[in-house]
Amino acid sequence: MSHAGALPSQLIRQLVRVNRLMDTRGPYAEDCIQPASADLTLSEWGYCVKAAFLPNPDETVETAIMRYALFPVDLSQPQVLNTGSTYIFRLNERLALDPELFAYFSPKSSVGRLNIWVRTLADRVSRFDRVPAGYEGPLYVMVTPKSWPVIIQAGIAVNQLRFFTVRQEMLSRLEVRLLHEELGIMNTGNGVRLADPLFVDDGILLTADLTASPVAYRAKHSIEILDLTKEGSHDPLDFFDPIERAKNGELILRENEFYLLATYEAFRVPIDYCVEMVAYDVASGEFRSHYAGFFDPGFGFGNDGVHQGTPATLEVIPHESVIIHHRQPVCKMVFERLVTTPDKIYGSGKIGSHYQHQHGPGLSKYFRKAASSESRMANSNSTTQGITEQKIANGADSPLATRHSLNDVHDVVDLALKNDQVSGSPSEPNRW
Repeated sequence: MSHAGALPSQLIRQLVRVNRLMDTRGPYAEDCIQPASADLTLSEWGYCVKAAFLPNPDETVETAIMRYALFPVDLSQPQVLNTGSTYIFRLNERLALDPELFAYFSPKSSVGRLNIWVRTLADRVSRFDRVPAGYEGPLYVMVTPKSWPVIIQAGIAVNQLRFFTVRQEMLSRLEVRLLHEELGIMNTGNGVRLADPLFVDDGILLTADLTASPVAYRAKHSIEILDLTKEGSHDPLDFFDPIERAKNGELILRENEFYLLATYEAFRVPIDYCVEMVAYDVASGEFRSHYAGFFDPGFGFGNDGVHQGTPATLEVIPHESVIIHHRQPVCKMVFERLVTTPDKIYGSGKIGSHYQHQHGPGLSKYFRKAASSESRMANSNSTTQGITEQKIANGADSPLATRHSLNDVHDVVDLALKNDQVSGSPSEPNRW
């Protein structure tokens, strides 16, 4: 057993038994314990607040909430959270950490893929998503839907935490390279080991895959409401526009729009490690791609290494309109050592593993299976024809026609690429 690193499932379970991690409602649920993380759940108590904030080093979160609160939100019944508004909810869980234990928090992947910003707060901690060693007290979560209104209710898990002892044990470049040589942690989509992964000082770079169909999903500006109390019940086409690949192998990402993309690399997380997706150097382009960036032991690997890798789904919001090409580096993966092998492995046994077999950009578990390419194209053609007919009916010089013309400027750019779409593969990718 290593003396430093992330705690695995059996040690998290032990923290529960000795009341280091507590559920204020009763016993902490076993199905909330993941291979190297623990799910946290919303309580009934919450408020809509004026804006995002952090507590001062000498105040509790509730004191700060009362200073910025607009109105209370009772999650004993389902409630709608409006786009662009910020809400804070007390979590059902509390911590009483040992002086040698600290914790980091991250959004659940299924929530990050919905462009819901989730940040964790703690009393007297002026930073998001972490608590220091020895922290004792309640936890809160700040929730901001960015693309669509959402329905939530008490008991839903929107974030998770990881425990560390002493320090995070990140693998060096040499260690990651040796791990790849031994186990093949970076493969192509068909399971062939990559001969030339992009190793960097403390991790490995992953690149964009612009060969899938679709290559990306772009969030619609929709008035539909997405219900987080219902998994697998929403039509993806009500919330996303699928984007097909172009002949030139490039993709235009619009400023401040939300996209789901996939990595070219199908990566594997051996059972003694976990992986964190971290920010890549902004010199690669002004966009971010890691709102939900944690991968449990066994992701793309399984219990005995039978899985030959799974692409990561990237949540991307460009800060300026950018053009990316096939196999452009878009994120960095950092491998972290566990203190010992977990007794739960992602993708095996009774553990839910919604994304173990995803291909291309993977939609959240709240959506039904994505529509086929033919269905998506029919839907797209129907929408385009409807807009054209409406313009003709209103006259070329009518205010409505003018409004459509102004709003569709970006779509003209997309159409230019769409007309360049391919029935085969994109041009030869640049090698980085």
